[in-house]
Amino acid sequence: MKKCFLLFLIVLSSCIDEYWPEIDRYENLLVVDGILTDKPGPYTIRLSTTSKIHSPQYNPLPGCSVILLDNTGNAEQLTETEPGTYSTSVNGIQGVAGRQYKIQIVTPAGKNYSSPFEQLPAPVGIDSIYTEVIYHETADLDHDIAGLQFYVDTHRSEHDSSYFLWQLEETYEFHSDFYLNYLWYGYFVPFNNPDTFYTCWKTKNVDEFFTASTLDLTEPVLKKFPLHYVDTETRRLQVTYSLLADQFTIGAEAYSYYDQVRYLMVSEGSLYEKQPYQMTGNVKNQDDPDEPVLGYFLVAGMDEKRIFLQRPAELPFYYPVCELIVDMRSLSAMPWGYWPIYISIDRYNQLGYAADPCFDCTANGGILEKPEFWK
Repeated sequence: MKKCFLLFLIVLSSCIDEYWPEIDRYENLLVVDGILTDKPGPYTIRLSTTSKIHSPQYNPLPGCSVILLDNTGNAEQLTETEPGTYSTSVNGIQGVAGRQYKIQIVTPAGKNYSSPFEQLPAPVGIDSIYTEVIYHETADLDHDIAGLQFYVDTHRSEHDSSYFLWQLEETYEFHSDFYLNYLWYGYFVPFNNPDTFYTCWKTKNVDEFFTASTLDLTEPVLKKFPLHYVDTETRRLQVTYSLLADQFTIGAEAYSYYDQVRYLMVSEGSLYEKQPYQMTGNVKNQDDPDEPVLGYFLVAGMDEKRIFLQRPAELPFYYPVCELIVDMRSLSAMPWGYWPIYISIDRYNQLGYAADPCFDCTANGGILEKPEFWK
């Protein structure tokens, strides 16, 4: 699976002096985002440029020449499949553990960028992914936050020091609060399939990613390494939850880079409370090595594992739930611009109405089509 990592322009250090950065220097920089693994391609490289710090946006960089090379003489020029997105062919260059790989980029302006050759590490496998019920105290709510903490165990590495990066994708099934029984157009119209918009699925990347190393461990294996936490304040655990974990075995330099990015993501503090310094990756301008280039071309061994969880019966749930308005006389006061109004039948056999998202799960970001991998 190919997914983008969140890239940052600034990492926060510990100085508390007020600082006014040279923000113009961070505009129009090249950003490289791509992964080559030992799994079959195609592989995707995304190129973009940084925007103004006060109006951030994604600026794809089209029209580049992008070439992947290995140390045995294989090379492939990538095809631009959409602006700023470059991909290998299905039968193109393939990642092999033990070989070395690099990327070469020539922009439309004629700038020449390259990463050094980096060896693709043999993947360390995932042994298991599991959860534990955890409660967190909070002063902002009248209850403790309940949820599931996810953990991963790895297989034993063949090397004393292994470096890991995890990226997670979650898919969950959730339900609307009501079936759709009638539509109101100034009069009642029966809705023939009341459960049409009742069940949805939603897939998205987990906002965090995670890094770890076996460098200081007595054994080269990770046990009960914490991943993300899913609480019951939303509908993510309402019905069925699935997690797909990508475990990347990476080199020491890549680990240092992504561990800094991870630290930035969890650090607190504003731009003017701590002085920034710039974090660059492994791609350099071959004619101007001092030019900042952001992002990273990652070469990694990869394993992945998917798990499914049913709604945990032992946990309380606190996500908002809609209520039906059963005073149907108020419908006559609804102007036609609000039609159709969705109507359901409650457990007391009363008709009632509510806002559209209470009936239509797609209004809450879901899709009606069950994923192919869904159990």
